[in-house]
Parts: sequence; C-alpha cells; structure tokens
Amino acid sequence: MTFIDDATSHRAVMQLKRKSDAFDAFKTYKAFAENHFQRKIKEFQDDKGGEYMSKAFIKFTDECSIHRRHSTRNRPQQNGVAEKANRTMAEDISAKITTLTLGGGSHCSNPCLELPSNIHSQGHDSA
Repeated sequence: MTFIDDATSHRAVMQLKRKSDAFDAFKTYKAFAENHFQRKIKEFQDDKGGEYMSKAFIKFTDECSIHRRHSTRNRPQQNGVAEKANRTMAEDISAKITTLTLGGGSHCSNPCLELPSNIHSQGHDSA
C-alpha cells in the first residue's frame, strides 16, 4: 500500500499480507506522518475499495476529522499522482531485478526492499 503526501510528495510503502490489513497500515502511517511532519492528516483519498470502507476505518477517520475523498476505481485520470508513483516504483524495482538477474550490481536477497531514498518503507505484520 502506498501513501503519498500531496504537500511534500513524500511516499511511504506499507507491505500488506491481506487487504484487510489496510486499516492498521493507515493508522501506522498516520502516527508516523503526524510525528515526522508535525501536522495532522486532513484528507485521505482512496478508490473506495473494500479495504478502505470498513466501519472501523470510517469511524476512525471521522473521529480524527479526516475528510475522505473517493476517486472512481480504474480511472487513472482521477488518481494521477498515485498512479504515477506506483508506475515509477514498479519501473525502479523492475530495473533493479533486471540488473541483479543479469549479474550486475550488488547482491540483494529481496530487491523489492531496495527503494529510492525518498521512500519510507515499512513491513507490516499483524499477529
């Protein structure tokens, strides 16, 4: 799951085992971002996928006064920033895998964890 701050262009990647982990990932990101940037999250945009629409998720954003915006699913025109970020990350990862496969570069057991330095990556395990 990718979170993007429109004001700073900061990107955070949260690895989910299941889509149902999205709510916990958002709470983790919210705590990180508000601590790191010293500002409250005011808006959250999603594609209205089921992972964003649980009663607990909606209640949490309401209690935190986070305005929710929904884009239309499968409409990249409405999600341009996120689509571009995901495409860029996928291209970067693909290039790293190709480099490693062809024998160039350093050895990395999991190239997907080698992200550009401006991306905060955090694994997400739920017990």
